[in-house]
Amino acid sequence: MPRASLMLVLALGLCRASAAAQSREQRLDRRMAVDQDVSIRIHNMAGSVRIEAWDRDTLAITGTISDAATNRFFIGGSRRAAKMGIEGPLELDQPPAHLFIRVPTRAKVWVKSATANIVMSGLQGGIDAFSTSGNIRFEGDPDQLNVETMDGNVDVTAGGTWVRAKTASGTITIRGPGEDVGAATVSGSINMLSSGMRRARIESVTGDLSFSGWLTRDGSLAVENHSGTIDILLPSDIYADFELSSYHGTIRNEFRAYTPPAGQTTAEQVFSNGGGGGADISVRTFKGGIVLRKK
Repeated sequence: MPRASLMLVLALGLCRASAAAQSREQRLDRRMAVDQDVSIRIHNMAGSVRIEAWDRDTLAITGTISDAATNRFFIGGSRRAAKMGIEGPLELDQPPAHLFIRVPTRAKVWVKSATANIVMSGLQGGIDAFSTSGNIRFEGDPDQLNVETMDGNVDVTAGGTWVRAKTASGTITIRGPGEDVGAATVSGSINMLSSGMRRARIESVTGDLSFSGWLTRDGSLAVENHSGTIDILLPSDIYADFELSSYHGTIRNEFRAYTPPAGQTTAEQVFSNGGGGGADISVRTFKGGIVLRKK
């Protein structure tokens, strides 16, 4: 076959392959009337899920499904409760779907993925988000927020009454003035940036933990791990009662020079700052070091 004819055949083959791939991609544009405080359940195992709040009593879903021959979008329910997501074969390498969902501000949302990243913003209802290895990002002031991922990372900026974040190996970053905030991981690191939290709790086994910011005067901070390092940065004039403990690690305390009694094997420091009677701050580690710094 002449070279020019061969090149033409190859080009036609590529065009047909491209057209076939495009034909397998399904574009979504769906609407559904719902109540302002509707309960919504969302499934998408691979790809991405982006959820934004708006001031309409409507669910609006746009996006793409990569392989419409094997994956199918479904939606159903009523004004009070709705369910949507991607149905497809139970395969490890499932084709990705990318969903952009607008929901009423006060909606209660439950969303689950395997590898899909989840991004949420502006939501004020109760929120639950779960993933296996996808990242989860949230920004808003929810009534209640619970996010969990095993190997993905969590990034939360939230006020609200109750905030919880959990990973196995992923890192967690939480910002805000939440009323009751907790973060836990096995080997990942946690960074909590407080703008006036009332109750905060941070836990890990081997991950490094840090807290920076301030607490309400009637607040509390509890930090615990086994072998990771702990870094706490607080205002120099904070009213607080401290209890620091590291069985086999070191404690560096910028608030107060502290010399353990002779012969004491457990490093433990108990003291008050600003006259006491303020926030309760407890920091415990078995083998890790503790650094308590002044702003």
